[in-house]
Amino acid sequence: MKQEITAKENQGSTHYTCHVWAAGKLYVCTNQGEILQLDSKSCKGRIDCSPNDGLAIEAIVTSGKKLITGGENNSLYFFNLESEGSKSLCERQNMEAITISSQLPELGNARIRSLAVSRNNSWLVISLDNNQLIKAELTAQNVEHTKFEYLHYNAHSAAVIHNTYSNFRSTDSTFA
Repeated sequence: MKQEITAKENQGSTHYTCHVWAAGKLYVCTNQGEILQLDSKSCKGRIDCSPNDGLAIEAIVTSGKKLITGGENNSLYFFNLESEGSKSLCERQNMEAITISSQLPELGNARIRSLAVSRNNSWLVISLDNNQLIKAELTAQNVEHTKFEYLHYNAHSAAVIHNTYSNFRSTDSTFA
């Protein structure tokens, strides 16, 4: 028998795009920019400070005590998971946002397709729908100080498929 996850009324979209386990909870993103917290059968609630801007969240990862999402308009959202309880994620001061094109304007509105974090949680690699790979060091105290750079591996002739990079085993010590 098939079990379906159902959203409570007024929870918004049930078009789920990506998900991740973080801090013992399952977080599921939607095509409308919502982040939902789920258990095995039902929606526990929508994270109030999720972007919820009508733009799809297409990728979600964890890095240490942070939850990172990305999607349309190459915007990244960083949520602090350090505080106890789900309410901490709902407070605006625990969320920061940055747009990659603020530093690399030639990207325009490229869409983030996938995210991968290095084993030591110091690097974030971002694949975009325009076949670009971008890297960012995650050691900055504030997200606004994150520096984005192109990751130059001439290995793609078409769009990067979702989560392809997470299977890549680099011999480059940068990502150790």
